Amino acid sequence: MRRIILLFMITFIAVGLFSCGDDYIEVEATIIDMYIDQGSYYFSLEYEMDGYEEPLTAIEKVSEKIYESYQIGDTYIFRRPDPATFRRA
Repeated sequence: MRRIILLFMITFIAVGLFSCGDDYIEVEATIIDMYIDQGSYYFSLEYEMDGYEEPLTAIEKVSEKIYESYQIGDTYIFRRPDPATFRRA
């Protein structure tokens, strides 16, 4: 009986995890500024997205290793919330 309950619980958890949608998309952005603030490393990013006339901007906190691997003007791929998720709400 315990095995059946344990199997049911594991199946329930696995199905729950797989059914969770990924509400994020990957976006290609251009690094327009890089700075360090209180020991944390940041990129200022500019990117375009369908449905928006003007370029959008974002600030992304990155590790020191990533910070040292890029320069201003490079393309950086980051994850942001999917705008379609907000339209459904």
